[in-house]
Amino acid sequence: MLIQIKMKHLFTLLFLFIGSAILAQDGVEYKKPPQEILSLIDVSLAPTVNIDHQGKNMVLLYRDQFKSIEEL
Repeated sequence: MLIQIKMKHLFTLLFLFIGSAILAQDGVEYKKPPQEILSLIDVSLAPTVNIDHQGKNMVLLYRDQFKSIEEL
């Protein structure tokens, strides 16, 4: 008898939890972040520095932050 009551409560709680999780996703749409955040993300990367073994020549290598569609 006690096990049946606990199972009934467990199923009720499980049903309420699943129902609330489904309703929580209603009306979700993509939202663009504020311009301040976008400007932090869209910053150029620092160059990579390569120095030869004699220490006389240095090369700065600049690269794109994101791959192009062709590269992907």
